[in-house]
Amino acid sequence: MKAKYLIKLVILGTIIDSFSLGTEKSFSKIDETPIIQKITPDLEKIILQGQPKIETKENINSYINETYKNLQIPDHITKKFIKKVINAESDKYINAISPIGARGLMQLTQVAWNQVEKEDYYTHSFNPQLNIEVGIKYLLHLDKYLENNYPGWNSLPANEKRRLMSAAYNGGIGRLEKRKWEIENMPKETQRYVKDVYTN
Repeated sequence: MKAKYLIKLVILGTIIDSFSLGTEKSFSKIDETPIIQKITPDLEKIILQGQPKIETKENINSYINETYKNLQIPDHITKKFIKKVINAESDKYINAISPIGARGLMQLTQVAWNQVEKEDYYTHSFNPQLNIEVGIKYLLHLDKYLENNYPGWNSLPANEKRRLMSAAYNGGIGRLEKRKWEIENMPKETQRYVKDVYTN
């Protein structure tokens, strides 16, 4: 089923409740601007601030390559994996905002951003190159946490590491740990996400 697109005008403080996931969401950070709601088959929602801005594959590759030059990244965090995360998170829309306020190509929340980046979230989170860089830094943060807390992490095959990192990125590392690292015990949304990132 192809995604449907609905044009709406959002006024500051307006409650957006069309195709909601069960609760109303207030977007106090979105000013008066045309947006597009992308309704996916499972009714998940991406909100675009302003007109649609889709990043090219060439630019995404360039941003990823540049980040890999500047950071020490373990072999199991592959460039292909990063591209899958970007596709699953934002469908390459630079100005995507999730219902909980996550922003940009890698759909970073302010909390995740501030854990690994000093630049201001609201000023820079739609910068595609920096968003990818910070997203990769956050994956490195998750990788280090898993190395320190997941029993036998260093002996796991690379694809299993990516599977667990996908679950942590989408569903939260704390939640995954509380559920004994069992992806099957995570929310259905996270299980679908892991399948998309892991198999596509």
